[in-house]
Amino acid sequence: MLANAEGWTVKSDWKPKTILIATDFSRSSLKALALTRRLALVYGAGIKLVHVFTLTATHRYAVPVEWMIEDLRKRAGRQLQQISRRLTTAGCSVETTLIETANSPATEILGAVAGCDDPLIVLGTHSRDRIERFLVGSTAEEVLRNTDCPVITVGPNTKGSSRHGALKRVLLATDLTERSFAAVPLLPRLLEKNAELTVVCVSNPEDAILGADWMDPLCSRITEELGDAGRGMNIRFEHYVAKNCAQKISEIARQHDVDLLLIGLHPGKRLSAHIGPKTGFQIIMSAPCPVLSVRS
Repeated sequence: MLANAEGWTVKSDWKPKTILIATDFSRSSLKALALTRRLALVYGAGIKLVHVFTLTATHRYAVPVEWMIEDLRKRAGRQLQQISRRLTTAGCSVETTLIETANSPATEILGAVAGCDDPLIVLGTHSRDRIERFLVGSTAEEVLRNTDCPVITVGPNTKGSSRHGALKRVLLATDLTERSFAAVPLLPRLLEKNAELTVVCVSNPEDAILGADWMDPLCSRITEELGDAGRGMNIRFEHYVAKNCAQKISEIARQHDVDLLLIGLHPGKRLSAHIGPKTGFQIIMSAPCPVLSVRS
């Protein structure tokens, strides 16, 4: 098992009891539904479907009059019910929550997940303004900074998969440090039979060159974590040298057409991945697939 700096532990037999999916009805958050449905059915977990309805305007125009707010409120309620029916029809247990607040969406999402047993968060995040807003101050980043539970983020570049939420191809990005393995214990229950796992290490040109046997201890570690689930699995190891780690990892994920990308996140005031400052969020925003992250 792996423990983070604040004591939260990912055990090899850990499974979520509640999957909180926060939706703003954007394309990214709707793409997360197929994966959320699969996760709930695989784990036997309940789904907590949350939409944060912000009462305070965040744009340069005047606050809408009351009838406009009421129209938006009703529309959000209808959309939540439509999503809930789709999940219920698929056999999921769903609790729907519409949160009206003047607080930030991240604050309310963190508050909602605090009352859940063994939670897993699923978020969609997308572009509204300039690229700088991707990297600083978004709802997704604020949630990732402040939660210790696993988070699956579906970014704006996530492509629709013909496998409908099935996890047949998974990519683990590692710098060979302990924290980069934090999400691995979550894999055994998630992966399909005969799944493909690619373990990739991207080094900066200024880093020390890896020896020829670099993958031997890594192979032993992955095999130990996966246990019986690793039998029959196609596992391969790849090493690259690149100046832009996030860009290279996203390119590899795209080339391998993966269904899920795993990264470990460094605990700290600013979001940082195990492979460099802000790299984690850059990967999330550029990845062609959902990203499963655990702070460790």
